[in-house]
Amino acid sequence: MKFFNYLTGFVSLASAVAALPSGLSSAAADASTSDLAKRDAIAIRQALEAAQAKAVALGDLFEAATDTSDVPGIEAAGDELVASINSAEDVAAASNPLTLIEALGFVNTVTSLQNTIDDLTTVVKAKKPFVVQVGYVDELLTYLGELQTATNAFGTTILTKVPAAARSIAQGYIDDLNASVADVITFYTS
Repeated sequence: MKFFNYLTGFVSLASAVAALPSGLSSAAADASTSDLAKRDAIAIRQALEAAQAKAVALGDLFEAATDTSDVPGIEAAGDELVASINSAEDVAAASNPLTLIEALGFVNTVTSLQNTIDDLTTVVKAKKPFVVQVGYVDELLTYLGELQTATNAFGTTILTKVPAAARSIAQGYIDDLNASVADVITFYTS
């Protein structure tokens, strides 16, 4: 854990240093391009944070569900989560390639998102008796397939924006997210 804290501190420091102007002789066009790239990274981070908020809302609704009247709210929240991930994919697709520092700067955001998805999958698995009781298994499996498709699309797109030096790290996070969703699908089909 100490290593992770040091790494996080280093990445934060490196991000701050990278954001400093490199000198008075740099061309305005270079600064403009750099500013655009930074805004792209911020937009991607904000899109991921929005998806995380949707995952939290879905988990809360799922956890509180007690009868069939709760299903429409769960479906709406699920649709919002998929739409949010699709929106994040659109933002990533429209962005410039990320620098190594920017890519490494996503570690905390992606780790937090992964923890939220893990919490969501735990709740969805714990609610299997409810899902079976209200006859929602087929719809849930369809939704989980849509979620997996959205997650895969985002992962494929973001990998095109990450520098080669960080691609295997990014792939590991994407694989973890996909594995979480696949685990719930397996749980409900077995």
